[in-house]
Amino acid sequence: MWVTQSYLGDPDEDPKVYAYYLFEDYNGEQEDFTRQIEGRLAHVGDQFGPHATILMPNRYNTPRIEAEARNALGNFWGELHGRLPGLLVSTSKLSKFQLENGQYHFFSLKGCDLDAAFEVITSVHRLMQQCIEYQHANQPTQPPETIFKKLLSSIEAKPGIYGFSVDLKKFLGK
Repeated sequence: MWVTQSYLGDPDEDPKVYAYYLFEDYNGEQEDFTRQIEGRLAHVGDQFGPHATILMPNRYNTPRIEAEARNALGNFWGELHGRLPGLLVSTSKLSKFQLENGQYHFFSLKGCDLDAAFEVITSVHRLMQQCIEYQHANQPTQPPETIFKKLLSSIEAKPGIYGFSVDLKKFLGK
């Protein structure tokens, strides 16, 4: 069983949600199935831009990826046996994954035909969109600029009396 690219990297600046496609690379049926749905997963990933990351299979780094996944998922790694292929959706990257916080969901694609798999991928797409919308709606707002900071940013060093002046337009926000 292995997953996609290295989990230790962070392919986007600050994604709000991650989806990891997991499958058993030694299972020929799962490899064929993976090739058939890769395009759909890539399409979903492209729609989110930097707000979400879908990590897809990289067949050339299997041993390192498996070791990273095993370390990151801990006991959950064993629970996935017999439920693959599938998609693990999480609000944290795998290097910071914590099973206890419950901020994840696993969607099994085992036994799915392509149409059913595409329906699951569509559901994952909706879930990821909801995660992004929720996080955007609940971002902490920037605290209002204090009068001191406003005054400091409006002070200009110019030739004149005592070498400083205050730009009242900047200070008043106009």
